This record gives sequence, C-alpha cells and structure tokens, in this order.
Amino acid sequence: MSAKKNFGRICTAIGVSVIMATGLTGVANARNQDKVQDIDELIYFYNSDFKGAWSDFDVSRSNLDGYSYIGGGTSANGFGSKVKNNAASVRNRDPEFAVYIYSAANMGGNSFKLAAGTQKNLSTALKNKNASHTW
Repeated sequence: MSAKKNFGRICTAIGVSVIMATGLTGVANARNQDKVQDIDELIYFYNSDFKGAWSDFDVSRSNLDGYSYIGGGTSANGFGSKVKNNAASVRNRDPEFAVYIYSAANMGGNSFKLAAGTQKNLSTALKNKNASHTW
C-alpha cells in the first residue's frame, strides 16, 4: 500500500473523529463513487473505448461486490449494472501511481498494471473478469 493512500486514510479517520467529537452534522464528502472522475481515481467503464456507464474509486478495493455503475447518466449503456466482472476499459487518473486490476477478489487471479495517468481497454484475460484493485 502506498504512503499516499495510507495518508489519505489517516486524514479521513482524523476528520471523522473531529466531527464526532465536536458534534458537527452533515454528510461527509467522500470522493469514492461520487459520480465525478476526480484526479487520483480509478474509473471502470462498462464498454470498451471508455464508453457507457462508469464508476469511480479513490481507494483500493479487495472485492467489487456491491458497487454499481453510477456515472454517465441513466441512459448510458450498463448504468446500474454491477462493476464486478463487468468492465471493458479502465482509466487511471492518478498522475503518480500505477493501479493493479485483478480478476479475483482479494487481489488474486490474473492481474494487469495500469500505469499512472493512462487508460486502456482490458485484455481478454480481464475483460468482464474484474473483481478487485489496488494502488
């Protein structure tokens, strides 16, 4: 796990502690799955060539169960479908760190290294066989 991702988790934990201690209310602005393709995120696309519905992640996920395609609008091909085992292309918006995409949960099975700041169609080994990812 990269120092950058650990630092982000520590900052999040501190922020939650401050909110709980001070009694502040409101919804936390988590970037993961916020329907915005932010810098430092991994974007999964339902279709090849970065088309169709998409889903954004800013942290590693050991299992993509429970995540759906939420970006691109309700008329986008694949909108509402599960992300796990349903991706054809990916975009790494992190300018510094590569992300590894795996065909099995818990970073197992076949893997693919997506370099920082790049986007690719998934190979036949991973197209519609994506289950986890890590930086």
